[in-house]
Amino acid sequence: MIGSNKVDIGRINSNAIVIIFVLGAVLTTAVLINGWWADAVADSSGCMDRPNAEFTFEAASDGVLRITHSGGDTFVRETTKNLSIVVNGARVDRVPPPVRPNDSVTVPASADDSVRIVWYGDDPECSSVLDTYGPNGTTSAVAGR
Repeated sequence: MIGSNKVDIGRINSNAIVIIFVLGAVLTTAVLINGWWADAVADSSGCMDRPNAEFTFEAASDGVLRITHSGGDTFVRETTKNLSIVVNGARVDRVPPPVRPNDSVTVPASADDSVRIVWYGDDPECSSVLDTYGPNGTTSAVAGR
């Protein structure tokens, strides 16, 4: 017969399955690559470079608090814009890098004040509270990364 319009349904179904399988593989690969790329960008932004450090706090009777970097990472210029000391919500000191273990700073604060050590990375949107000192000498190191 000339001009026969017979369609092989079995062949269409198998072609559709192959096309769906290939599209699924391409989309899965794209999602995996995008996730890897997003992680790589986050790692290079400075947010993931948050130092892991320990601090000690010593309150003196004259209204001065000594804060000492007692161990852990050194704060370097490549990953740290500055450390800020915040007392009762107001920044009282800004310490530029490098800050090494055994470096210390004194700030006006009493044993009843709340103190936070805030790290600012190179990326303006990257900051993290590294440690806190609370009323009556309570401290709370903030969990690392």
